[in-house]
Amino acid sequence: MRRLALATTIVLALGAFTALPRAQASVARPVADSVAAATGSGLEAVGAPGEDVGGIVDAGAVSVLSSASGWQLFSQNSAAGATAERNDHFGAALAQADFNNDGFTDLAISAPGEDVGAVVDAGAVNVLYGSANGVTGSGSQTFTQNSPGVASSAERGDLFGYALAAADFDNDGYADLAIGVRRESGSRVESGAVNVLHGSAAGLTGSGSQLFTQNNIGTGNRAQPAELFGSALAAGDFDTDGFADLAVGVPHHDDFGVSNAGAVYVIRGSASGLTGIGGQLFTEDSPGVPGTTEVGDAFGSALATGDFGNDGFADLAVGVPAEDVMAARNAGAAYVLHGSAAGLTGTGSRVYTQNSTNWGDKAERGDLFGFSVAAVNMFDVGDELVVGSPGEDVGSAENAGMVHLGGWAIDENTQDMDGTSESGDHFGASVAELPSHPAYLIIGIPGEDHEAGAVMYINGSLDDGDQLPPEGHLWSQKTPNMPDAAEPGDFFGSTLAF
Repeated sequence: MRRLALATTIVLALGAFTALPRAQASVARPVADSVAAATGSGLEAVGAPGEDVGGIVDAGAVSVLSSASGWQLFSQNSAAGATAERNDHFGAALAQADFNNDGFTDLAISAPGEDVGAVVDAGAVNVLYGSANGVTGSGSQTFTQNSPGVASSAERGDLFGYALAAADFDNDGYADLAIGVRRESGSRVESGAVNVLHGSAAGLTGSGSQLFTQNNIGTGNRAQPAELFGSALAAGDFDTDGFADLAVGVPHHDDFGVSNAGAVYVIRGSASGLTGIGGQLFTEDSPGVPGTTEVGDAFGSALATGDFGNDGFADLAVGVPAEDVMAARNAGAAYVLHGSAAGLTGTGSRVYTQNSTNWGDKAERGDLFGFSVAAVNMFDVGDELVVGSPGEDVGSAENAGMVHLGGWAIDENTQDMDGTSESGDHFGASVAELPSHPAYLIIGIPGEDHEAGAVMYINGSLDDGDQLPPEGHLWSQKTPNMPDAAEPGDFFGSTLAF
């Protein structure tokens, strides 16, 4: 597998990342240590799926910060039953939750390039459990589709773990884990699937696990070849019934003959967990959704949940990075679909592009606006939509990248931000929120410094102006107290879990 294939698949498919890094940007004083102290049992995790472990190329690693133990570095050699191997891409997806309800945050880490026996690229998920001393390899677990109780079986190229989402789908007090199997071949070749493992007092278990495809989620649709169901996942309670629901991105879904237009399915939560009853399907042609399906849009490539309407219902942000905006091919778009008592709905939904009023830039060819999305309460007034466009050119710096928060367009050249926008940085390839009051915006820059990668922390600011304007601090594996060294091709910052 190619080094970038798991961290930035959509970008590679579009041929937009040119991987032409320039001179190293400065690395300023990190704010992460002081932030972690305020987050209790929470964790900050940053994936470097291209990290070499010893002499093992692209085995992958994850850096984890907790208030209890400071920085730690994990590879598959840290997890029980796992071994770091070439092209495993450990850290390609991350999710954190309390799977055993012991009060400590646990961390699920995927290695979708893992070979299971002789089965190449079948994929695996490792789970590190939290403790008073932070996450630890002690008592860790490794799951594949060959693990006892896990539905289906490991097959060549499945990429089990391509996407992860954690939530309590059955409201029993234990978080569960949804695992995207992007290239699962069930009734159709590479149609995709989602495995669900349930939490328990002993942690995640394969017992009673579930397997969902387009054939069994209650929409009446059938799986089609190469639609890649499970490429993106996000969990939220869209109808506030107390059970988390799961949104599933299907970026290569064909909509009435329109190839690779993309779709999002919603699987409902219930007392028995996720259920095939009452599933929903959304495309750009769904009632109330302001758009039109077009060839290659890849609707559903990125997903995030947040309460954008501040009404108590979880809403869904949908990234459409290959959307054409007027004549600008692959400029990108982002949608917000709202929750309601009846579940997610297209009614009142909105679509944003860089040409939208007060979005701080203009749509251009290859921007990939919508490659990443997040909900961030950065000004302590409620969730706002954050959209990454890692293909954005900044001046003469090609694919330097940009992030949009309402009318604020941010790049490394923005005032009070550390660093310099350089070709191939891909600023905004990942975005996340670090909750606090106000929250921090976290931005992944996996192409920084010859693809060694970096992350930017941007502090929030109270809306009444009682704080200084937001500042961005660049942080990489070169930063003091980091447990590893920055190396070309690590792609540190490709994935985030805060």
